[in-house]
Amino acid sequence: MLLVLLVSAATPMFTQGRNSAEFAKREQASSEKEKIMELERQWARAEDTYDPGVLNEILGESFVSMNEAGEVKNKGQEIASDAGWKASGPEVIDDISIRIDGHTAVVLGRFTYTDRDSGRVVRQGCFVDTFRRNNGRWQVIANTYVRTDVSFR
Repeated sequence: MLLVLLVSAATPMFTQGRNSAEFAKREQASSEKEKIMELERQWARAEDTYDPGVLNEILGESFVSMNEAGEVKNKGQEIASDAGWKASGPEVIDDISIRIDGHTAVVLGRFTYTDRDSGRVVRQGCFVDTFRRNNGRWQVIANTYVRTDVSFR
């Protein structure tokens, strides 16, 4: 009888401790996802205003990107190409899904550029970004995208 009471009393404490650990883990994952989402926003703004300092911080040294035409760029080439590109309007990113596995995160999402004057959508597509965490800091190491507003026939 005493053993049953001890086991019964210990079970809620064990379960409560496990639930607390699971809650803390979910909270940590949520916090990491928020950090990554903020980096996505900063990256979009840095491309829109061409801020090479911010781009240099967000893109990792081993960064590589591939566009829908199969063109591959490293970090330096990506930053340099952003200097000559002028968006017709700000980039909005949405429909975001973030998956974290250890020190790697994969972000799926949609981007939309709207003309500043007319409000018309001028460029839209989907992207995949891969982030890696080094020393507590997330950086993009790979990017690819496909435009959905044009046909490739």
